[in-house]
Order: sequence, then C-alpha cells, then structure tokens
Amino acid sequence: MKILVTGGAGYIGSSLVPLLLAGRHEVTVFDLLNRKSNILLPNFRKPGFSIIQGDIRDDDAVGEAVQETDAIVHLAAVSGYEDCKKNPSEAKEINVGGTRKLVKAAQGRFLLLASTSSCYGTVEPGVVCTEETPVNPISLYGATKADAEISVLDYPESLVFRFATGYGISPMMRLNLMVNSFVDQLIRTGELSVYEKEARRTFFHVQDMARSIVYALENRDKFPQRVYNIGDDKQNMTKEEVCRVILHYLPDGRITWDAGGEDPDKRNYQVSYALLGKTGFVPETGFEQGVEALVRALSFLKGEG
Repeated sequence: MKILVTGGAGYIGSSLVPLLLAGRHEVTVFDLLNRKSNILLPNFRKPGFSIIQGDIRDDDAVGEAVQETDAIVHLAAVSGYEDCKKNPSEAKEINVGGTRKLVKAAQGRFLLLASTSSCYGTVEPGVVCTEETPVNPISLYGATKADAEISVLDYPESLVFRFATGYGISPMMRLNLMVNSFVDQLIRTGELSVYEKEARRTFFHVQDMARSIVYALENRDKFPQRVYNIGDDKQNMTKEEVCRVILHYLPDGRITWDAGGEDPDKRNYQVSYALLGKTGFVPETGFEQGVEALVRALSFLKGEG
C-alpha cells in the first residue's frame, strides 16, 4: 500500500513510519520539518520511503502530495492544550483549515484522522465516554479537533481515531504531554506540584498509538464504525494514580498535592475502549512498563543513566 503520512516527523509519526515500512508499505512523509528531521534518516534504508517538505495549509502542496497514494494518515496538527493556547490562529489554520484542504484533495482515497479524547472535555462523575457520547471540548485543541472530525466524517472513505493522551519514548520526543512532563520534572528537579489530583484522564503508549494505525490500515474490514476511541481501559487513571506509578520508579521524588492551585487544563473524563477491543486490536505496553522505560530514558538524557 502507498501511504501518505502528514505530520510524519512528529511524536506519533516518527514511531509510525518505521512500522509501516517494516510491513512493506511505501511511505511518504508530508511535514513542515520545522523540528529535527534527522530522526527520519534511518527510514531511507527502505526503498519505499520518501519525504515531502510542505505545509498542510498549501492547497497546491497538499494536492500534489496525495497523488499516487492509496491511503492517508492525517497526523499534522498543532497538538495539545499548551501549544494551541500559544498559537491559536495557527492551531485553527492547521487543525481545521488544513484538514479541510486534505479532505478536498483526497478524492476517494482512504483517510484516517488522528483526533483526541480531549473532544469529550469534562463529564459528570461516573459517566464513561463512548463513541456515542456528545463531544464537549473545553480547550482550543479539543475544539479544533472536533471541527476537523466534522470535515472528515463528511468524507465517506474515512475513519476517526480519538486517541487517549500519549506518553512514552518516541524518536521525536514530546515533553509537554502529562506523563512525560511529570517524569521529566521529577528527574530534573526532584519536585513536582500537582493540582486537582482526582481529575481523571486516559493514557496510551505512543508505540501502541502507532500500532493501532497500522492495524486499521491493514484490517479496514474490522472497523465498520466511523469513530473509535483508541486507548486501553486499564489506563483510565487519576492524576494521583499516575504519580504513584511514577514514584515507584523515582522513589526520591517529592510531590506536592497543591489543594490551593488550579489546573488550567480542565479535562476530566473516563473513556470506554470496548469498541476498539471488538476489532481484535490488543495493546502491548502497560502503563507501568511504559513509565519504567521513560524513566530510564530521561534519566540517561540527564546524565544519570
């Protein structure tokens, strides 16, 4: 299969591309390449790999990139609460406008959108979000992704994956994701202040995020629905539960549970992944395993490993 991966040099994409190549697919990465692009260089060992430096907001570039492809994995985005807040105009242009341009150019090709469980925003205690739960984004990131979903779902040959919050080691690391950030801060400073410790989130290892995309591309008949929550029921956790696992591997870390503070990111939800389970996809990386590897990796980068 010939696959175009937008944002293929990012956190998920840099883990996804090697898996696709290992599956003997031909892969073209379409990316701004405004980060370290040398992480992609090992992929050139495979004859089916190529890179296009381009902007998802550019109609001509997008139209040219989709030519000669069978399927599109759309990862290009301004991702996360913080980055969208810093660059609101860019977030709307890329996450919403760029997606619309890609849908217009797709012309019958299969399109998989990487969306987010942030679309659910916050729900009443005890409510478990399924794919039928109305979206209620409370951040710009969630809102732009919810808008992107509308454009994609208007296109018949498409699938929307609402990913849990990613964490873990990837060639293009992100340290502003909650778990990665908590581990990084504790390693660098030995201290961490956590607000609203009972707030519940859901997590998924980046390698399993990549694996789920490969699985969907290679088993499209197993995904009869249009929208899927992508994650692991075992990794629905409160922030306090997350921290307890991290402290197991960083026992000298000090966490302050600051009852007087406030988390600007107000997401609070639990998500069901039963529909994903029916497809036969099975996650490989448990939370403890992913955190242990993350601690070892970031400790090494700090010079302690």
